[in-house]
Parts: sequence; structure tokens; C-alpha cells
Amino acid sequence: MVRPSLILFAAVCSLAVLPGEAAAHTNSVCNLRLEVEGEQVRLTLVATRRDLAPTLGVSEGVNPVPGLYRQKRQTVLTHVAAYISVASGGTALCALTDKELELPDPERVRIQLTYRCPRRVELLELKYDLMFDDDSGHKALLAVGRPGHQARGAVLTSDRRLFTLEREVSAWRNAADFLVLGLEHIFGGPDHLLFLVGLLLAAGLCGRGREARPRGLGQGLRYLLKVVTAFTVAHSLTLMGAALGLVSLPPRVVEPAIALSIVYVGLENLLLGDPRRRWLIAGLFGLVHGFGFAYILGEVGLPRSGLILSLVSFNLGVEAGQIALVALLFPLLHLLAQWRHPRWSYRLVLLRGGSVIIVGAGLFWLVQRVLSGIMGA
Repeated sequence: MVRPSLILFAAVCSLAVLPGEAAAHTNSVCNLRLEVEGEQVRLTLVATRRDLAPTLGVSEGVNPVPGLYRQKRQTVLTHVAAYISVASGGTALCALTDKELELPDPERVRIQLTYRCPRRVELLELKYDLMFDDDSGHKALLAVGRPGHQARGAVLTSDRRLFTLEREVSAWRNAADFLVLGLEHIFGGPDHLLFLVGLLLAAGLCGRGREARPRGLGQGLRYLLKVVTAFTVAHSLTLMGAALGLVSLPPRVVEPAIALSIVYVGLENLLLGDPRRRWLIAGLFGLVHGFGFAYILGEVGLPRSGLILSLVSFNLGVEAGQIALVALLFPLLHLLAQWRHPRWSYRLVLLRGGSVIIVGAGLFWLVQRVLSGIMGA
């Protein structure tokens, strides 16, 4: 018969041992706070020094004291950032623009990651893979903060690593964002810009031979209007069709074709001086450039509200950029074409010199993009 005193002794010993055992097997936990404002996303992670110790890149026996986190600051930030990603619209990854590490007290570590998305966030996806390789039972307690709203919560685990946040963005707000995006793309995309410059050279400086008179201002504007209209109509068709999924061409075909269009326009300027039916060439190559514009929309993600309105706004932004370029360069080129020199022509020097630069840049992009397509295949 077991004495009551022995039973009591065993129970007391069990109570003394169990907390230590339980503590040794406690799964790591961290707190996350997600804040979205316009195109910017801020993610704040707070965890204990011991729970975050695997990010230090040191052996398990090393005590993760605060000084070690200060010394290994960059290692910790790089590790954490590599296991967390933020995407806007499902396919458009948001760029990590800033990362900070703080020690608010001796026991906790706070990490803040700041992302910038291609456009105003409407649908946000947070993928969290941190710590699960070291602790399959790890949990991340997520709070989503919105101005003027109570924070909503979620728990991320090894079985649930993806969190989706939907935010209401008005159709007009999306349209404004896509209008700016179209403007930025024209002035930020040197290939489309150079193609337009090649068209402008022929419109503002054309006239065959050294003695030929350049077109008058009205004649040059009519010529330019036909060319730019053909280019605009053509790229608008393929832009809309590709964005809506009606037609498609792979980037490995489209990107070299855009470079080839630049080479062709430059060579045509050099060899013909005053190309005929330039509007037809501009229209044919405009179809190809439209696919290039559509890839930009694929990268930033298309909105759910006001899709057609956003597509039209993006196209209007592209057209506004083209009009600005034409308004700036065409009068200047026309003015320079009137100047004469006893031995040489400003018109021919500008036309040939500019066209040589255009051909050179187009050839460089053509080779680069063909090789990139072969390497990526």
C-alpha cells in the first residue's frame, strides 16, 4: 500500500518539474502590426530576444543578449526581410524601401519594414514564412491598423502563411493613379520615347537632299498628326486587348520587336530622308508598343473597381506624355530646319546625327533583349 505521504511528495515534485519542461517546449510567438496608407505599407514585428534568436545566425547555445542584436543588426534585418513579402494585386510585389531594428526594452526586439507598392493598395497580400523552419509551432499574431477603424486581427501559422487585406478604393481614385502611371511610363521608358523622337525628326526636319526645302509648319503638323494618330490608335487597341486578356504576346517577342521598331525608324530616316507612308509604319509598330504598355499594367496589377475607366486613364496618361513631347520638340526642330549655312545644312546634320544615335540605341536594346530572352528560355 502506497503511503499518502509518498503520493503528496510525488505530486509536489511533478508541479516543480512541469513548468520548466513546459517552458522548454513553448513555441515562439511574435506580434505583427500592418498599416497601409496610400501606396505605402508598414509592417512592425515585435518578439522576445529568445524567440527571435534564430535570425542572428549563431549557434543555439549563444545567449542572445541585446548587444548581440546591435552587433548583428544587418544580419537580423536581412534574414527577416527575406522571409516576408508584400504584394499588391496578387502579382505586383511591393518594394522594400526601409528596414529598422530597435530594442525597446532588454527583453524585446522591434523590427519595422516599410514597403512601397506600384500603386495605391486595393488588394494586399502578406506572405509570412519567418521562423517556421526553426519552430513549426511558431505563431504570428497580426493586427491590421486602419485610420479611424478598430484594428482587426489574424493568426499566422505554418498552415496559414498568407494574409489578404482588401481595401475599398474608389474607381475615380484608381483612374487618377493610372493617369499618373501612364505619364510616368512615357517619360520613364526610353524605348518608347526614342521611337517618338525618330518620328518627330522626319516630321520636323524632312525634305529630300541637301537643297530640298523642309516642310512648312502647317505641312509638318499635318504629317505629324497622321503619324501620331496612327501610332496612338494602334497601341490603344493592343493595350486594351492585352489588358483585358483578349490578345497576348510573350515579352520575349514584344521587347525585341520594340527595339527593332526603333532601329527601323532610325534607318528609314537615314536612308530615305523623307519616308513616305510613315503613318502606316507608325501604326504597325504601334500595335507592338501597345503590348509593351500592357506589361506595365500587368506588373502593377489591374483594379477591381472601374477597370475600363482605369485603362482609359492610363492610355490618356500615355497620350498626354506624347503630346507634351511633341509640343516641346516639334517647334524647336522646325525652327532649326530653317537655318542655313554656306557649306552644310542644320537640317541634315540633325536628321542624320539624331538618327545614328537612335539606330545605335535600338541595336543595343535589340541585342540585349534577344540575349535576355535566350538566357531566360
